[in-house]
Amino acid sequence: MLPERLQARARLALVFRGASTRWALPASAVLEVGAAPEGAAALRHGLPVEDFGKLLGEAPCTGPQKVTLVLDCAPPRALCVEAVEEVTDLAAAPFFRLPEGLGPGGLIRGALLHRGRLALELEPQALADHQPGSAPAPRSLLPPEESPARPPERSLVFEAGELGLIGMPLSLVTGVIRAESPCRVPFAAFGHRGLVHHERSILSVFDLALMAGRAQTKADLAVSLDVSGQALAVLTSRVVGMVAGFAGPSLAEPGGLRWHTPDGRTALFPEVEAWVFPRT
Repeated sequence: MLPERLQARARLALVFRGASTRWALPASAVLEVGAAPEGAAALRHGLPVEDFGKLLGEAPCTGPQKVTLVLDCAPPRALCVEAVEEVTDLAAAPFFRLPEGLGPGGLIRGALLHRGRLALELEPQALADHQPGSAPAPRSLLPPEESPARPPERSLVFEAGELGLIGMPLSLVTGVIRAESPCRVPFAAFGHRGLVHHERSILSVFDLALMAGRAQTKADLAVSLDVSGQALAVLTSRVVGMVAGFAGPSLAEPGGLRWHTPDGRTALFPEVEAWVFPRT
């Protein structure tokens, strides 16, 4: 997703944290920034204070910097967020549309790059109307319907946490990138760890181990891919390198095939398109 040019006029926004990520909200949509509620029955402007994290299916907001935002919408709404970072002009901030199908429709306008980090821009009225939801559930991975007659000639091999060795045909690989602290997107598909800014675009970052039912991959690197014309990345805990000479017989398992490496191990070759763009 490439950046779009925004209008040159001032775009004052309130940048804040909550629901495990960073947000930007037009300052004109905020009626008041006040103290965090002291109890479950606390009111602001006669409104019950709701937890922003719970509203978006994430952990409740905690910490000493919690504040309450009162939205100047119809109807108005009071939300407790983790912290306010600043009020700033985002007119010059590069703006990116989210990848198709990512996040709750209408709630998030897109992503902004501000001070070297991404923030999700909220649509105020959609936030005022939004109802609580839950995070997407894991999906079932099926074995491949057909097995190729032979393995790819050359592939990039890397580790994906508890999932072990992964093989990716070089025809899909576009590079290895930094993926520290991706910008989380609430209600994204299970296994989507967030967005990263790379060069002049943003990429969705997926965790193959998590999608396969294992623990989250602890990593600050990702392998960037071109899958059916869409750019994305998958986390890696270690890059082994380019490997040739894979051998059969292949071993089918949910989500892909395992081929034998020259040193006697096996690497899973996932059907990436089926993992990240599942058929409905």
